[in-house]
Amino acid sequence: MTTLAQDVVSMINRKPSAQSRKAGAKVNVVDIVSEEKRLDLSERETWAVKRHTAILNTQDKHLRDLVEIGKVILDVRSLYKSDNEFKQAVEDRPIGKIAYSGSYGRYILMQLADLWSELEPKLGTDGYTSKSPETLVKKLKAEKRENGEATAKRGKGKSKTSQKKSPLKNGVTKAQLLQMIQLGLDNGVITEADIKSLKPTKK
Repeated sequence: MTTLAQDVVSMINRKPSAQSRKAGAKVNVVDIVSEEKRLDLSERETWAVKRHTAILNTQDKHLRDLVEIGKVILDVRSLYKSDNEFKQAVEDRPIGKIAYSGSYGRYILMQLADLWSELEPKLGTDGYTSKSPETLVKKLKAEKRENGEATAKRGKGKSKTSQKKSPLKNGVTKAQLLQMIQLGLDNGVITEADIKSLKPTKK
């Protein structure tokens, strides 16, 4: 037998080392996984589209549920004369388990419900594609401020009516009082429900 033939036989009979076996197995596993992914990509792609649609539909439903939750909180708030009274009482009510602050807190959900009639028609339009209550509320309030709807404009040319001063008993004019109320609405300190709950005191 020639030297070349002996070398070939020797290579065939040689047992692979543990390191070479491990490397070969690793390459085979990677190849198999890659091949399975390639063959299954069409099915995975179809699943991804269906799941994405389902998630969007779920988010839309959740947003509307959050609006209803906000309405419940507003109804509870209407039972109390002031924010302080409401904050103290709410801790002993079931609704108190919902945190006050945060993206899904009572404060944001009350504003979401209060502004929903204006927000709903804008959903899906530029700037209103988010499903986050906090993002939607902030966007609308910023837009209203830019349009002068939420923040009173303090221009130089005031009408005679606005210049008239009607002092109240504490020395605050009607115009000043309205400005304070508007500022409270803008900052979320008071809500429309607060104003609607006011009743004239008996003289």
